[in-house]
Amino acid sequence: MWPWLPNLNGPIPTYYLIISLSFTLSILWIFKRAKKQGFDLNLTADLLLTLMLAGFIGARLFQVVYENPTFYLTNPLSIFKFWQGGFVYYGGFIGAVIAAFVFYKLKPFNFYKFTDIIAIPLSFGYGLGRLGCFFAGCCYGRETNLPWAITFPAWSESPSQIPLHPTQIYFFLWEMLSLLVLMIIENRATKFFKNPGSLFGMWLILHGLGRAIIEQFRGDFRGANVFNLSISTWISFMVIATGVLILARRKNVSTFA
Repeated sequence: MWPWLPNLNGPIPTYYLIISLSFTLSILWIFKRAKKQGFDLNLTADLLLTLMLAGFIGARLFQVVYENPTFYLTNPLSIFKFWQGGFVYYGGFIGAVIAAFVFYKLKPFNFYKFTDIIAIPLSFGYGLGRLGCFFAGCCYGRETNLPWAITFPAWSESPSQIPLHPTQIYFFLWEMLSLLVLMIIENRATKFFKNPGSLFGMWLILHGLGRAIIEQFRGDFRGANVFNLSISTWISFMVIATGVLILARRKNVSTFA
């Protein structure tokens, strides 16, 4: 693995480089889709800035409050040392969703249309971001003897010299498959999927399903389990249920239009 990339001014963390790339490409894609679908670009910029800020705070808070509260209670200043890592995707996702609803209440917009605009870039960005996890060695899997097991070097964040499930690659491949499905649905949409919000609802189902399955192969510490399942697994179930609910109520989405 390559947790650091050489640079004239010092090594660059591969994780942050890939995460920055995923954010940049996803944002550019969102703007392109917004323009194509006639969504106000100034509103798009305001929404994205709000969601990114809320997502950053939510991802950090989830790590601090749930996954490792003991460490941060004894080292409170470390809460602000975000460059050392410690972010949880679902925490950021929940933070962004809350911010979107608050934004909608303050400045109403076509909520479901916007979710469909970001669905495909969101899937792409998440998948690409998992490659950053792979190079850093975080979010690693349990020990396995499968032929495709990955052995990380001593300088990565994962246990070294132990064959592990490459869960980061599982996430990447699943999300790329989900991305392909979403693009096919959008380009060949039936009447069912043409209703605003349906594309986003489908992404929620696909993402939640993949996350719930792959979570069972994770080996890294992610906080205490609840009924022998990680909190991320339970959140995945709720994400799937939300996606099903959106699809089931696709004829009543005018509430958020």
